[in-house]
Amino acid sequence: MIPGHTKFICDASFGSIKKLYKDSYINTVDDVKNVINESSGNNKSIRYNDGLGWKWYDFSSLLKIILEICHI
Repeated sequence: MIPGHTKFICDASFGSIKKLYKDSYINTVDDVKNVINESSGNNKSIRYNDGLGWKWYDFSSLLKIILEICHI
């Protein structure tokens, strides 16, 4: 890899969070949320709120169907 380049695009997003985080005063979870949201236009924080805003997938049922189709 060329120095200064990352392997995945998400690495650049984490890098922009780290740059702002190290110079910020973090006292609450809201402070962390603000740092993430302000770090770049690509980053958006989502806080857990009793499952609101989250999508849960039932992978067990999905895998069971796939295994039945493949006769595994």
